[in-house]
Amino acid sequence: MPSELWPRPHCPNPACRTARYPTTLLPPPRRIPGVAAIACPSPKCSSPNVADLPHYWQSLPAESPLKAKYAPPARPKVSYWAALLAIAVGILVLTEGAILLGLLIAAGGAGWGAVVYKAAALAEAQRTAWEQSHVCLACTGTF
Repeated sequence: MPSELWPRPHCPNPACRTARYPTTLLPPPRRIPGVAAIACPSPKCSSPNVADLPHYWQSLPAESPLKAKYAPPARPKVSYWAALLAIAVGILVLTEGAILLGLLIAAGGAGWGAVVYKAAALAEAQRTAWEQSHVCLACTGTF
């Protein structure tokens, strides 16, 4: 057989040496033993007609009411400027001699920075969960 046929003769798998396909065609899909297909977890539905939620959301037209329902979580506006400014003011007040007030302002700025960081981390976790979720095209449930 010509060398432009698939699979290549150097394939170590004996099963692929028997099947020959032209390079313009893809080989038929093979089922992997032990890997189950994704199905809807709803006991009423159990449909195998499932899609990735981000891809499904992108394919919806702009005027679809499902576009808002399946939209990704909003990203919060993260700004550490207020926290950094409070820490700087706290250090300035600390150097002027008001030790307790300076420490209190600096600690408040650090606390605000921690709150902003937690909000950003939580939003990123929600977005990651949204990117990994699926939608059932039969019952429109998400999982």
